[in-house]
Amino acid sequence: MSLALAERYVSPEEYLAAERIAEEKSEYFDGRVVPMAGARRRHVRICENIAFALGVRLRDLGFDISTADMRVIAAGGAQYSYPDVVVADEYTEIEAEEDNLDDPILIVEVLSKSTEKIDRGEKLMRYKQIKSLKHCLLVSQTAHRIEHHHRFGNDWELTIYEGLDSTVNLDSLQCDLPLAEVYRKVTVGPYPPGSSSR
Repeated sequence: MSLALAERYVSPEEYLAAERIAEEKSEYFDGRVVPMAGARRRHVRICENIAFALGVRLRDLGFDISTADMRVIAAGGAQYSYPDVVVADEYTEIEAEEDNLDDPILIVEVLSKSTEKIDRGEKLMRYKQIKSLKHCLLVSQTAHRIEHHHRFGNDWELTIYEGLDSTVNLDSLQCDLPLAEVYRKVTVGPYPPGSSSR
């Protein structure tokens, strides 16, 4: 995505055309293109742990798990983002050829210094407008803590899980996610000074 494109209003069509040939990923919010920062090892390890833990539990249950390369559409095309982990119903052969996902069941965002504000605000608000979405997890890097936004009918409920002995209940996926597995081989703590990456 070129810097010129990132500094002016961009239509969804323009964004997608540029994004499909770009060497680095960018996200899209109501005409604004936001380049994605690189991720630090702690962030990557947490994402890998979550994807692995879900993969073990959801194997053969008819779900697909994607990591940060799957672009998700929210708010009728006003937002395109790359969540850290996404779970959706198993793709059909035709859907597997598409590069946008509009029906996630679970979205995971690992919070970071550079993304926490938008992950908790605009992104979360728009994710909650996706009709298929049942669970959104905001995962801390600075503490053993997961915020679980869970849909009940038309409403959303927040449950906070803290400590390595806690387990997130993902009833729509018929599984649990233990924090001990999320944070396996991860040392939580403050973000590095001056850090702008994830």
